Order: sequence, then C-alpha cells, then structure tokens
Amino acid sequence: MIKLSSQIRAFLRREDGTYSVETVLIFPLLFWAFGAMFVFWDGFKLNNNAVSATYTVADLVSRQTSPITTGFVSGLDDVFEKIVEGRSDSELRVTVVRMVLGPDPINDPTDIELVWSHGTDGLPGLLNADGLDTTLPLMAVGASI
Repeated sequence: MIKLSSQIRAFLRREDGTYSVETVLIFPLLFWAFGAMFVFWDGFKLNNNAVSATYTVADLVSRQTSPITTGFVSGLDDVFEKIVEGRSDSELRVTVVRMVLGPDPINDPTDIELVWSHGTDGLPGLLNADGLDTTLPLMAVGASI
C-alpha cells in the first residue's frame, strides 16, 4: 500500500510539465499587461492632445487684436475639438476680467471685475468674478486679462 504523503512528495519532486504550468500562470498576466499598455498609451495620448489644444486656443486668444466675439469663441471650440480629434464633447469658456480699485483702500485695495464671459456647448458664461482672485496672477489696477 502506497501512502498518500509519499505520492504528494513524488509529485512535488517531478520536473516534467513545468513549462505548461508556467505558461498557464504567465499568459493571463502577459495579456493583461499588453492590454494595459494600450489603455495607458491612449490615456497619455488623449491628455497630450488636450494640453496641446489648450495651448493653441490660449495662444489664439492672446494674439487676438480685435475684440473677441461669441462667434470667435465658438470657432475656438471647433479648433479645440479638431485638435483632440473629436473623441469627446468639449466645453470652452472665455472670460475677460479687469483689476479695479477696491472698496477699502487699506484692507482690500483692489478687486476683480468681470468684463465679459461666454461659454460654448451649454457651458454658461460666468455671472461674476467671485473666486477668481486666487487663480489670477498679480495685475496692475486697470489691467485686464
């Protein structure tokens, strides 16, 4: 009579068939890594396209010498969508603010005033400049951005 423990030890000592076991263990991991590379590559490509489109739109706005109109902003949205290859709906908002003298010259010497704002594809324009003072660079009184 053969003991079960000796059969298990003999099975564990055998070395034939190890390649098929390794293949069964590694192939799912290999396929997952291959698929993950495509997903991450596509994500980085989409991010890079969005950053490039943002720089392009910002450059077009900064070089504009005539007043910006709602039609111009809609055209900028079309440019943005073309650069990002139209893979998702994009919304664009262009806002003009101006630095003005604040109500209190000691505690609050300057204030941000909303001049104009327009959004595309259902994104509303801003109604006031609340909260923008923390995201804008320092400006002189009378300067607009």
